[in-house]
Amino acid sequence: MKTNRYKLMLSCAVGGMLIASCQKQDAAFFDPSAAEPTIGEITLDQPRLRYGESVTIRVEATDAEALSHLEIRLMADQEVLYTGVVPANDRKSLTVEQEIQVAFGPLRATRSASLEVVAVNKSMKTAGRTRDIVLERPVFEQLYLVVDGTGQEIALTKDESSPSTSYLYSAEVDLPNNTNVFVYSQPGKQGLAWGFDPSANICALASSTPTSLCDSYDMEEKVRKVTFDAFSFDITPLKKNLAANGVLFMLYKKEASNEDFVSNVLRAQDVPLTNGEEVSTELIDLDAVTFDPDFFAYEGGKLTYIGRTGTATLYLNTLYDFVFVESGENPISTNASYPDVLFVNGWGMARPELWNYHPDWDFNKAVIFRKVSEDDSQTVYAQTVVTSKWVQFKFYDEKDWGGEFPCPDITFEDDTFKALEENGKPDNYNIVPSLGDATSWKSAVVKITFMVPKSGVATRLRSVVLAESDQD
Repeated sequence: MKTNRYKLMLSCAVGGMLIASCQKQDAAFFDPSAAEPTIGEITLDQPRLRYGESVTIRVEATDAEALSHLEIRLMADQEVLYTGVVPANDRKSLTVEQEIQVAFGPLRATRSASLEVVAVNKSMKTAGRTRDIVLERPVFEQLYLVVDGTGQEIALTKDESSPSTSYLYSAEVDLPNNTNVFVYSQPGKQGLAWGFDPSANICALASSTPTSLCDSYDMEEKVRKVTFDAFSFDITPLKKNLAANGVLFMLYKKEASNEDFVSNVLRAQDVPLTNGEEVSTELIDLDAVTFDPDFFAYEGGKLTYIGRTGTATLYLNTLYDFVFVESGENPISTNASYPDVLFVNGWGMARPELWNYHPDWDFNKAVIFRKVSEDDSQTVYAQTVVTSKWVQFKFYDEKDWGGEFPCPDITFEDDTFKALEENGKPDNYNIVPSLGDATSWKSAVVKITFMVPKSGVATRLRSVVLAESDQD
């Protein structure tokens, strides 16, 4: 049914004029002497309509001359829940069988509704008939909490202690903070399914984003009890969401087809940022979390954006409490084409999160270093990356093994990294941590600056450790 078109036809009728699609070219306009159409009883295949399900309406309308269309409308408490228009195509008799469905959502209570049918003939005369119908909530004897990833299923039992809590379902649990869950109406991941709606900060039907549970008051960082309100779709204890300039940091997947969410990293997409303006944050401890200092300045409790005005995607790595920036001037992805860059290949380096063998000497996964300045003497490239305690890497000015910068020819301006001959490969050198053993070097967030001379002097590397972690 072309609903939008039929709504337009109806508005023409209400305004006192029938548009050409509602009549023949030579049809008359409003005729005050014309008779009204006749509309029969409204019958239903069931007396109640459950939210999320459907009911079939049957009604017949006739007119001595010609019918234009029928409008069907369902209303409850002055809220229009359904509207549709069925064309009659100038027939004198029209029998309609129409399926009506009302979506289930938060705050949907069992209540009385009015089903109205209006017949309009070619002379703009109308006849209407109404019928009451009860809108009914789905019945949940029990709900089910399913832990994302493990599939653990926990029954949520309905609280029958008083009418005011008749929509509450709860369970005693023993789950770590930040456990991600879904709620199902039937066991085995069946029936209605609730995920998370970040725009409303509540659970939402048919959402593929899990809800993260967190009890910030539990000293052992555990969730002991979960309560779900099947009327408001609220769930507790809900993890409070971090935000920058009103954009939430959320779980995300590397690819839409990937079932697993990225571990230890939250993403805030397309955050609006203006150079020189303060960044508003929610639930972020700015004394504990570091925003990439190439793009943000933090002083006197105030976080200011110092990058180029526009939008950027921010990645909060919770292992290092560090926020990475992805923008046109500071790429994360290697899939896009960025001018004036170097490619870093090797093991144990990535951004915004560390993977065991990334980039695994694969130029499709190479880490991009951006050009940050250039003068007559040199070109300077830089990037902020996560490095493993056993990182090995090299710089290239071409993708696919072209233009390698020999490691022994690099001057290291600090003692973070050095060039080391690779075991079993004479004359093959990689850049590695200077200390070079797992007991003294931690995995870290490091800003690496690589300075390429125009001629005559050695290539130089400078590094600054911005955050460390005992975890790899």
